[in-house]
Amino acid sequence: MTAGAEQVEPVIYVNFATWTLNGQRMSRSDHALLQVFVERAGEVITKRELWNAFWGSVPQNDYGRFTSRALEAAVSRLRRKGVPLINIWGVGWLLPEGALADNHD
Repeated sequence: MTAGAEQVEPVIYVNFATWTLNGQRMSRSDHALLQVFVERAGEVITKRELWNAFWGSVPQNDYGRFTSRALEAAVSRLRRKGVPLINIWGVGWLLPEGALADNHD
């Protein structure tokens, strides 16, 4: 391993066919949100991109700011279930490459 390179051990086991995460059943919203992170593992996904992928629109006030904490709550739920999402402050989240075990569908 090179200096400064960090290797991530696979910590989550996802089966989208049976809707399970680490052997536990996922809700519909967990399933949809995790699928976005898995498809773009290793990339920073902005809050706006997640809102559009997850709900189809972005709730905002007259100043263009997000008006709902639902996305943060959904990400927090995934984290509590063991998904190692990294918060990129003011931008969005990142699922590190290599965080998935090889047996995901």
